Amino acid sequence: MAHRPHVLLLRTPREPDPYVAALESAGFTARCVPVLRFEFLGRDALAERIERPEDYAGLILTSPRAVAAMKGFDLAAWHEHPAFAVGLRTASEAAKLGLQTVGEESGSADDLADVITARSFEQPLLFLCGDRRRDTIPDRLRAADVDVEELVVYRTIGDAEELAEAIEWQRPEWIVFFSPSGVETADVLAGPSWNRIFRAAIGPTTAEALRAAGLAPAAVAVAPTPEALAAALTHAHRSPDA
Repeated sequence: MAHRPHVLLLRTPREPDPYVAALESAGFTARCVPVLRFEFLGRDALAERIERPEDYAGLILTSPRAVAAMKGFDLAAWHEHPAFAVGLRTASEAAKLGLQTVGEESGSADDLADVITARSFEQPLLFLCGDRRRDTIPDRLRAADVDVEELVVYRTIGDAEELAEAIEWQRPEWIVFFSPSGVETADVLAGPSWNRIFRAAIGPTTAEALRAAGLAPAAVAVAPTPEALAAALTHAHRSPDA
């Protein structure tokens, strides 16, 4: 039987998980390891803003967790506002709440900033973000004179112990990172064990975080999708350096 390289995906699994399915179809074995957990914050502050849709031109949502923070609120008055979303999964979760998504084809915060700055707004955009959000969107929008109000609605907590145990028992050939927060969690484990493991990133922002941590990726998906990740790992694994 042909060797099937083992891949650890640093993400919370779904049933069935599309990334596991795509990688196994491409000849890998894959397992999800949830190394991050999330805690919602500022519910009262969020409720107060949701009750004032007339004060905003739209929403900015860069992760499914930001969308999840809005669950349980009455969003009917926001259904006509644009909800600028990074990636298809974030957009899909927002659409379940009746929000009108824009820019879901964007694969990164930079791409979404391009979509937003191509428009003009008379009121600020409400950016729902996590405590570890990057400066890309606020900086780009303010440089383009787009008013943006940020509200931290969740906190990210890393679990390096879970990852260490998975590496010890699974002995993967690849680890796939899905966010800079995942890189920060894994960075404390950097050492000799990393020399035998190839790293991959779901997109350019996560890839840059890996490089900054001295853990340069061997593969970077061209889009944050299962198919693009499988293609990136397949190409890299067949290259002379992998």
